[in-house]
Amino acid sequence: MSGPFRNTIRIVDPVCETGTESKKNLSIELLPDGFVFSLLDVDAFRYIALEAYKQEHNGHISHYLKHLGGFMKDNSLLNQPFERISVSCYSPQLVIVPNDLYRHDDQEALFGFCASFQPKHHLRADILNIMQSRAIYAVPDEVISFCEEHMPGYRLRHHGSVLIESVMAALTIENWHTDMVLHVKPRHFDVMILEKNKLLYFHSFEIQCFDDLLYYLFYVLKQYEMQAAKLKLVLMGEMAMDSDNFNVLRSFFGEVRFPERNDMYRYSTDFENVPYHFYFNLLNLDSCG
Repeated sequence: MSGPFRNTIRIVDPVCETGTESKKNLSIELLPDGFVFSLLDVDAFRYIALEAYKQEHNGHISHYLKHLGGFMKDNSLLNQPFERISVSCYSPQLVIVPNDLYRHDDQEALFGFCASFQPKHHLRADILNIMQSRAIYAVPDEVISFCEEHMPGYRLRHHGSVLIESVMAALTIENWHTDMVLHVKPRHFDVMILEKNKLLYFHSFEIQCFDDLLYYLFYVLKQYEMQAAKLKLVLMGEMAMDSDNFNVLRSFFGEVRFPERNDMYRYSTDFENVPYHFYFNLLNLDSCG
């Protein structure tokens, strides 16, 4: 039973269907247009399930949360105990503050210096260990209430925190060499500019079409006086290698590539049929923080 949600992908290892009792971690992303979750077999350190759902009518995260609780009760993969629950939530604003400047009591002032604080939201701060910083963001009250009711013991992180931490870890551990990271979703995209493996810029832009993405992307490049043809780009998110949009980006940049799969984990066989870069954030959420 999916209610107002439309299933777009389903990967379920046979071990999930046999009733085998194994310890599992749940990772779930709450996005503006729907949600996606994965299950990790803790003992085998192996991803065994992934499902993605779009809400039938465009709205906001808070619009579909009232249906998500019932969905979780009816979904056999979600209606079970978990060792750990990691939640990633989208919000358009993220303010990064070095640890030396961060004070919890000044959180609202630090956030308000760079972004607008909306009513019925709750401020939180993620720890970015590699950068020795805090990432401050606002979460709708409905998200907090939902997680407390349906996912006790959950860990919550901003989608941008997950992206930044995962990319910075890959730069260090996997020896990435890139100037820019582009993380594309249907209704928003995130851009990171890197200089000598240091984060120079991060921002999330809400979009309605691919032309919006190009407009904002080249606006950012202009501010930093950077030429796309001289840059190496790592592309992730919902963009297929054989798509027209990918070919457009490849024509602008000096080099465009997709990230390789995180070999810290193992993966069920069916994960071979899904482009890893589509779910980069989700499949790295468990290791963040």
